[in-house]
Amino acid sequence: MKKPLELALLFEPIVNFSRSETYAMFVDVSVPFSVPHGRVRDVLLEAARKTAGIVEAPPPEVYGKDVTGSAIEYQLLAYTKEPERMKQIKSDLV
Repeated sequence: MKKPLELALLFEPIVNFSRSETYAMFVDVSVPFSVPHGRVRDVLLEAARKTAGIVEAPPPEVYGKDVTGSAIEYQLLAYTKEPERMKQIKSDLV
């Protein structure tokens, strides 16, 4: 009989960095309720489009992630084909 950890691992996605074409990066941003969702989405997507190293396809995406105090935490998901530069690309995006 398989142990719980072994069973859990059976359902986890496996990323092979030597075979993947794009690599995901996440950036979390907290924004006050007073800023409209559409404005936040537009600004984050524009930042992703203007950041060198982020690819057009798959396109960047923005999600509402959490509510903390009087702010909404958003998550920007963007992709790169340069895993060796991911830290710098993410820094440039921030």
